[in-house]
Amino acid sequence: MSHYLLTGAGFSRNWGGWLANEAFEYLLSTPEVDDRLRGILWEAKLRGEGFEGALATIQNAYANQRSAEAKDQLDRMTQAIISLFTAMQTAFNKFDHRKHNDLQVFLAHFDAIFTLNQDTLLETIYAGRVRWTERWYGSYLPYMKYISPPDPPYPFMLRESLMPDQEFITEENYQPIYKLHGSYNWFSEPEGERMLVVGGNKSANIGSSEILARYQAEFRKKLSEPDTYLMVIGYSFNDDHINEAIQSAVTKGLKVFIIDPLGVDVLDKRSGKAQIPEPLGDLMRTMIPGIIGASRRPIIDILNGDQVENDKVMKFFAAQPAHVRIAKPTYVHIPEDPGYN
Repeated sequence: MSHYLLTGAGFSRNWGGWLANEAFEYLLSTPEVDDRLRGILWEAKLRGEGFEGALATIQNAYANQRSAEAKDQLDRMTQAIISLFTAMQTAFNKFDHRKHNDLQVFLAHFDAIFTLNQDTLLETIYAGRVRWTERWYGSYLPYMKYISPPDPPYPFMLRESLMPDQEFITEENYQPIYKLHGSYNWFSEPEGERMLVVGGNKSANIGSSEILARYQAEFRKKLSEPDTYLMVIGYSFNDDHINEAIQSAVTKGLKVFIIDPLGVDVLDKRSGKAQIPEPLGDLMRTMIPGIIGASRRPIIDILNGDQVENDKVMKFFAAQPAHVRIAKPTYVHIPEDPGYN
């Protein structure tokens, strides 16, 4: 029996991260965004596409034109998005997450963590050679290694991928964390390009990266294993390639628990404005057989005092062996840590 976690922007939101609408509003104020880019942002928002729709428009313009102006717009919007993640990281660094380790103990329940977030919240508060419970010696990012060592006390650093022919080896007693869309502080060697999937055509961008393609394959493979459970926190179910992997796994027996302000309604993509009710969408129709529960309350509240909801959520792990016990956290950052070099 395997238990996996998938997180989206709504997970980081609990600790101050920005959702898509908040990211849009941040970008409006950045110095890199001029009147032209601001107009593109507004056009995308009014189409219901948000800042990623704006970036997709700019990406497509450069792909079609290859002009200096299009390249300049793409560079400036990309830099604005990087500054957004940098601002979030600055705030994450101010939190003392080690006084109360309820979150870290919760994360240690999972056999693997998958995240769509390009921020570095998990690296800051959880990942690395830190033993939060008796189950794991720590956690690691498969295929990735340091470019430069972290600045204590936060395991936050630039990373680069291992060579494409490097075989994936599971590190015994270490929990894998897969960043399915890359990270704003990841760079691919030898080109030095950012491994950051945002904007349009995500599937193609993932496919062009050896590491991210492997991550996506691992995601599909693990979800399709027999007797598998997936908890989804803060993901809006708007990425087709992610939805397809989950839907396919549900048809093979995957069971899903959702934590989202909308609860199970996050799966319902009908407009709700039509006078005649629209037919149930393919996403929700496919997912219904696999849903085993949901919570509409923030995970930060569930872990910090909301006992009624905590009891409900923790039933997700009811059949899991009782090997997740609180250990006194041990903080050690060693460059030779598996998965980090």
